[in-house]
Amino acid sequence: MAGTWTEEGRDLPYFAMEYIPNARPIDEYCRKAGLSDRARLALFVEVCDAVAYGHERGIIHRDLKPGNILVDGNGRAK
Repeated sequence: MAGTWTEEGRDLPYFAMEYIPNARPIDEYCRKAGLSDRARLALFVEVCDAVAYGHERGIIHRDLKPGNILVDGNGRAK
């Protein structure tokens, strides 16, 4: 969610992200979970689908790297 907050007559921008309990960076998650190559690729395809979805809507992420792709406690990429 993004918007502005008015304080002392000034509009200040903010950006709020979802809290993901037990989240880990994707590379750390894959190592610790001992994922097979097939499972790693399935997770990567999930990430690629999400990035494509954003690109189709004009959203460009300028810093895609393992540390910026989180996996939740259920093994879903966020």
